[in-house]
Amino acid sequence: RPPVAPARPAPPLPLPLPPALARPDAARTPPPSTPQRIRGITASDASMSTEVGGKLMMFSGAVEGENAELKPFDGERAVIKWKWRFSTWQPSHWSTVLITMVKQDDGSTKLTLEQTGVPEDERERTERGWKGMLFEPMNAMLGGRVIGA
Repeated sequence: RPPVAPARPAPPLPLPLPPALARPDAARTPPPSTPQRIRGITASDASMSTEVGGKLMMFSGAVEGENAELKPFDGERAVIKWKWRFSTWQPSHWSTVLITMVKQDDGSTKLTLEQTGVPEDERERTERGWKGMLFEPMNAMLGGRVIGA
């Protein structure tokens, strides 16, 4: 039997997530990276270090990762970058998640997420998870509304 080639990573997953949280003070709200906020947003067991290099776990271990970059809001933007994977992926397979929050002229916050390295056969599951299990609850928790979705 010929060896099975590893799954080829899919192109970046620029998710059509909430493009802006229409709440004047949303940009001043701390990024959703504190452990309490993550537990509140996901309504599940979650833990997250607040240090670069620290570990993260969400959805009772279904998602695991590491903080690669954490830049708190500086008056204009905040950045969260994770080494990220579903626990069901091959142990050596990781994706990269980049979440950027930028204050807009109208006072709202534009949130973008780009994820690279997601296996092609996991793209739909991953997108569904971000939308339904993280960003929709986060949007509701922060009291924002989706603009342009």
